[in-house]
Amino acid sequence: MELHGLRIPVTACCLHFLNPFTAVLVVGSTLLLQGCEANVFSAFASSLSSLTTTQPEAAHTVTRTAKGYEERQYGSLKYACRRQTGAFNDQDQTSIFLALFNYINGENNKGIEMDMSVPVSIEVFKNITTTVYNACFYIDPKHQNSPPTPQDADTFIMERPPITLFTRRFGGFADTEEEWTSAAQKLRKLVEQGGDSVRQDIMYWNAYDSPIKFWSRRNEVWLVKQ
Repeated sequence: MELHGLRIPVTACCLHFLNPFTAVLVVGSTLLLQGCEANVFSAFASSLSSLTTTQPEAAHTVTRTAKGYEERQYGSLKYACRRQTGAFNDQDQTSIFLALFNYINGENNKGIEMDMSVPVSIEVFKNITTTVYNACFYIDPKHQNSPPTPQDADTFIMERPPITLFTRRFGGFADTEEEWTSAAQKLRKLVEQGGDSVRQDIMYWNAYDSPIKFWSRRNEVWLVKQ
């Protein structure tokens, strides 16, 4: 396939040889979906230039580094989010991703196109009866103070409060709930071995890389310090 004069192998766009989900590339304001379904992890919106440039990242302070994980502090930060309740569903995640991408691509009350920032973050909140997934794009720091209002009625701005958390980084294409849950369990074990405890009702799944980045990928699971 050819994009803006560049020859892009189909295998760079469609990652069926790596996982059953679909990769998404954003080139300028063009969104290309190759293949069948995608979710927020495999459908990580990013420009081709993200392979060589650094995207704005949510500001934080590393307060402690331990064996296999670290402790961080985040201030109050705003995210554009959509909510899914119940079972983690790939079809729902596809529509969620598209709505969030449309928001940063100008479908807001100011018509502003915003840079893609990292992480793409899913807040997973479990109560007695159900699980709530808030899939979010971190809002470009240039618009943190006054983010535009989404035009889509189901997209909302979430301001996460200041938080102290533990995080563990891992690689690969983490695009299933089982992979994220396994990473959370490993982190929880390390934290408890270190003498700390975490909340059991909430966690965060965070992706930082374009789907066409194949090596040294960065995924992080966050657990909230208790």
